[in-house]
Amino acid sequence: ESTSGYAGWITLLTCLEGTKKYIRYRKFSMSSSLNNFDKEANSTLRQLALLSRPANATVLKNVMHECLLDTLCESLVMNAFNLVGADGQIFLHKEVTNDTLIEVIDGNNFSCKVDPRFFTSTKLEKWDRTNPRVILIDGIVESVSEINRILEHAAKEKYSCLLISAGYSEEVIATLSVNYLRGSLDVIPVTPVQDIKSINMLADIAVIVGSDVISSNKGELISCFDPDESSVVDRITLDKRGMLIQNERTKNRTQAHIRKLLVKRNDEFVEDKVDLINFRLASLTSKFCHIRIGKEHTSKIPLITGRIEAGIKIGKEVAKYGVIDTNDALLKINKSANIVEGIISSVLQRLLSDNKTQVTSSSLIVGIQAG
Repeated sequence: ESTSGYAGWITLLTCLEGTKKYIRYRKFSMSSSLNNFDKEANSTLRQLALLSRPANATVLKNVMHECLLDTLCESLVMNAFNLVGADGQIFLHKEVTNDTLIEVIDGNNFSCKVDPRFFTSTKLEKWDRTNPRVILIDGIVESVSEINRILEHAAKEKYSCLLISAGYSEEVIATLSVNYLRGSLDVIPVTPVQDIKSINMLADIAVIVGSDVISSNKGELISCFDPDESSVVDRITLDKRGMLIQNERTKNRTQAHIRKLLVKRNDEFVEDKVDLINFRLASLTSKFCHIRIGKEHTSKIPLITGRIEAGIKIGKEVAKYGVIDTNDALLKINKSANIVEGIISSVLQRLLSDNKTQVTSSSLIVGIQAG
């Protein structure tokens, strides 16, 4: 359950029932051909697909209750879906926190902080601006001369500007701090948190703000950058928690980028790489929900996280493919028609005996195909 979810459980059950039926079939007629098996299977699966029906919140809750068998996990998953909907992104944090909670964020949140030296000089606790400009730099800003053109333009046009770079020299920080305190410049130096998760952060931010990254790898110089080409976003908020970007102007571009990452995640089998992609998706999704498990559940973390992950997967399947009533499916299947229907009848009977009255259409059909 914790690794494969409901579909995996039905696949295992189908394989067991199929094996038993196949053994009986071979004993009954060793010379019989199974050439028609695929044809019969596809015909039966089409019958099942026709029984699928759309699911509402009540049906989803019933499926969650039957599958998860855990009131805490059921409550967390259902509340998350109620908050962000079936199209929203739900992310489960496996690190233990003080309290169990669900947090909804509207906007794109990135692990970027104001340079600590700038913070010390200016005592800047929070920076919240509408229509600021954003300039992304791949590398370290070594001297004021590199960004002098940007600073002069910002001072002349009197706009707020965010510089995002891997680092800044003392000279640059001192110049920005003094001018910020004087009120002559509102240019803030920001650095991404330096860890493995931030490898693609600049590229992802570039998608959100609708600009490109200035990079020496492309033969570009910071000093040659035209400030008029810098991107303007709707709003940016900087505080001790990180950087929140709100920008409706690049919504379509961002959605296309998310779809590419989802395809990449589905094709990836290395868990660490999947986690990195999930981290990127969490920042790129404008409406997303975080589920955090409190320390009171420390001893059951593996079980709880496994069930919640299964619940999120089930919820997505129910929303996309609907459900099949087990009893209705059992009544529609002609038990004596062929070996395939005999296998499916056994599976449905086992489901009913376990009080599984509704199953996701995709789980049942994919499970039977695999079986």
